[in-house]
Amino acid sequence: MQFDRLQTEQVHPDSLTLDTLTPLEISTLTMVQLGKVYGNLMVDMRPTNTKLQDRAVRMVMKALNLPRDQAETLYKVSGNSVKAAILMHETGVSADTASHALAQHGGFVRQALEALRG
Repeated sequence: MQFDRLQTEQVHPDSLTLDTLTPLEISTLTMVQLGKVYGNLMVDMRPTNTKLQDRAVRMVMKALNLPRDQAETLYKVSGNSVKAAILMHETGVSADTASHALAQHGGFVRQALEALRG
């Protein structure tokens, strides 16, 4: 996969030009810059149906290495937000505090996580 090339070769995004990137790489870099990615997961999604809600729970499972029942509970308590669920688990804050931290940091999970760990 092209994204693996970016990771393994440690190519700095600023050194890339559009003519050297594939559309997938451009899309991936854009999602990272917009704060929609945590690790290798696209965590900024709107689970509008059962299939997407299941995918969101699996993301929480994978991101936090949790069994399904714990991930599902955390996801529901977070207000069906993968990002908030990650912050809640990693810092022990409430759903409201996690949502507020995300809003303060433009939706970037890592920045909100660093601020909450302070």
